[in-house]
Amino acid sequence: MLESLKDIRSMKDIRAEKARLRYEALIAETKMMESFRAVERMFTFFSGVRRVSGALVYAFGVMSKVGSFLGRIFGKSKKEAPDQEEDTTAYY
Repeated sequence: MLESLKDIRSMKDIRAEKARLRYEALIAETKMMESFRAVERMFTFFSGVRRVSGALVYAFGVMSKVGSFLGRIFGKSKKEAPDQEEDTTAYY
């Protein structure tokens, strides 16, 4: 930057230097905003994936509880054994 200041001889040179500095500042700002947008898109993507996976885990948990509830209502009880006959002794 000091090298460019050595070439200033008139007001016209000062105006040209100011315009060049503004241009460089705009380019730097544009690159910085592009980086911020890229980071924002990345976080948006990951937060969306995290929300979907959380919803799936929640849905599987609910379905598991509903399934166990329905199994207790309509399923066979553990105390009852299907078609068990009592052992009787036949006396002939």
